[in-house]
Amino acid sequence: MFALSLKYLWGIYYDRQADPTSDKPLPPGNMGWPLLGETVHFVIKGCKFYTEKMVKYGKIYKTHIMGKPSIRVMAAENVKKILIGENVLVQTSWPTTLRKLFVRDRSLSAQTGDDHRTRKVTISKVLGPENLSYMVPEFQKVIRECIENWCNQDQVFGSFICRQMTYRLTNEVIVGVDINDTQSIQILPYFETMIDNAFSIPIKCPGLAFKQAVHAKDKIIVAIKELIAQSNNNSSSDVNCVLDVLRNLRDADSLTDDDMVDLLLELMFAGHHTTASVCCSLLLHLGQSPEVLEKIREELLENEILDPTANLTFEQINKLPYIDNVFKEILLVKPPVGGAFRKALKTFEVGGYQIPKDWTVIYSIRETHNISPMFENPHKFNPERWNGERLKSADLRFHYIPFGLGARSCPGEQFAKLTVKIFLVEMARRCNWKLHNKNPDIDLLPSPYPKDKLPVSFTKLEIK
Repeated sequence: MFALSLKYLWGIYYDRQADPTSDKPLPPGNMGWPLLGETVHFVIKGCKFYTEKMVKYGKIYKTHIMGKPSIRVMAAENVKKILIGENVLVQTSWPTTLRKLFVRDRSLSAQTGDDHRTRKVTISKVLGPENLSYMVPEFQKVIRECIENWCNQDQVFGSFICRQMTYRLTNEVIVGVDINDTQSIQILPYFETMIDNAFSIPIKCPGLAFKQAVHAKDKIIVAIKELIAQSNNNSSSDVNCVLDVLRNLRDADSLTDDDMVDLLLELMFAGHHTTASVCCSLLLHLGQSPEVLEKIREELLENEILDPTANLTFEQINKLPYIDNVFKEILLVKPPVGGAFRKALKTFEVGGYQIPKDWTVIYSIRETHNISPMFENPHKFNPERWNGERLKSADLRFHYIPFGLGARSCPGEQFAKLTVKIFLVEMARRCNWKLHNKNPDIDLLPSPYPKDKLPVSFTKLEIK
């Protein structure tokens, strides 16, 4: 009875945090238990927590997770205000666990205002089309080697092989080093441990999830420092890696060595984990929909690049409309990031409710896609939907946000797009694959991956 009384008083306390200058109420919701809020429920249930809340409370609701009073916002008409209100209504903010693991003080995601804008522009040049276009041969080489290796094994796990492949590619773009499979196998389990325990209670006690995540992060930092030492900075005049840019910033006294490591950790995590999620989702959905794979092959044949020995160019890759449809579709049905965190800089109103100053705002990407009237049956993998003029209009802008929008949009969008499209081309012209479980359960947090790791068998394709 005493515990229930404390819970009731906890809820009353936050109800009284409503800004009296606003005539709008707080959103409906539950603030959970004192201090813990609903964090334990969130950690146990994962994305089911969000789904159940949406069904019960609607498109905007309040909760208390990861140590912060929070309001989750979904649907285009609501997230629009968050996305266009960057640095005016909201500012980037991260839960304690994520901040201590991934988002250090000098990482890109932690920067705000002019500091973020300047740093993002600098890094985006390296991750932009002009620089990436020179990396197509190296991307092809890595992806071809990976596929050849998969075809020589009886069975592999899709979630692991996609992480291994994208980790190699990420190292090439970010550090300028092409690591071998042995090196990636040594470091990837630490990334997996850190990621799997990212949404945990931030208490560093032996045996607890957060302690394991911190230990894994320390191992990764050691590996990053070794990669920096391994990089000889001998890139050609046409190609730069992110490390080159960071070295220049360090030499200009705007970065320390530790700052540089923090940035590399953030970019390597974001670059390989989310892109691998997209590739793994494609393995699943193309395995379920062989007719889509055949249409990809037809497009390659029409463009005279079905020959697996043919080298690709950046221009060719970006003149494949059906592959572009497949790329957009997988980001609709399985966005690699489900949402993003912000902090309210001042009290403002969304959807008839107030969001008080200093509260956390979580805008949803996944649910915004799922409930948008722009998409018929958004859970069904259907690349043909993108042929319609309706989905090419400006009206789509806030309904489809896999990379976010505006000032805080993902700087690695072009890297992900190039990686996934080359992956699609090489898979279509080099192999077939069989899913051992065509309908696996999916873990959606922090990124979509099959719970059974997606066991799959590859066979080499002989195209005549």
